[in-house]
Amino acid sequence: MSAEVHELLREQEALAAEKIIFDDLFENAPVGYVVLGSDGQIRQLNPAGSILLGEENHRLCGLWFDGFVSEPDRSEYNAFLQRIFQNSGREACEIGINNRQDRLLFVSLEGSATRDLQECCLMMRDVTEARIVKQSMVFNESKYRALFENLNVGFSYHLLQTDPDGKILDSVIVEANPVYAAMLGRPLSELIGRKKSEVGLFSLTSDFDWRPLYQRSVSAGQPVTFEYYC
Repeated sequence: MSAEVHELLREQEALAAEKIIFDDLFENAPVGYVVLGSDGQIRQLNPAGSILLGEENHRLCGLWFDGFVSEPDRSEYNAFLQRIFQNSGREACEIGINNRQDRLLFVSLEGSATRDLQECCLMMRDVTEARIVKQSMVFNESKYRALFENLNVGFSYHLLQTDPDGKILDSVIVEANPVYAAMLGRPLSELIGRKKSEVGLFSLTSDFDWRPLYQRSVSAGQPVTFEYYC
């Protein structure tokens, strides 16, 4: 056996070993993998991918992946697939899919095309729970924003400024509602980002120092209540 033939056999054995490792990783990966043709047709899936699409593997191969994409996300998915076959880099997007179990899932897709641009391999991760939490946070934020804006009492949120020893020197108004602005007789645009000492009620007189009150609240970790007339 010549040295060339021996080297060729060694390379073939190495490739075969690598394929076994790849197939094992593909089949047992905790995330879904799907191989699509350049036309978007499903050519291969791993078990995790089949579970996400809600059907047995052999029933999914040959179908078009966009048939699972929720209608509002079709344009985004088509643009994502187009980028994959036009660019050499890795692309990503997040879309909703309707699987064969009549479940709407949100999945994160990441993938790239093969060198010959005939296929692409996509990784699918189920992000439904994270998406629901995110949407819930957006809803709650808008709900509390509406409550904040319509409070019938003045409310403001401040960022404290301290010296190296932790002594409060001043504070910056980070957030305030319309009633607070009305109490100071200024528009909100003139309050946000300004120091309390410059625009607060206490800046109108020198007979009251609010900083010890803030210091007491920070030190004790408890609310401080007081009355002040100006």
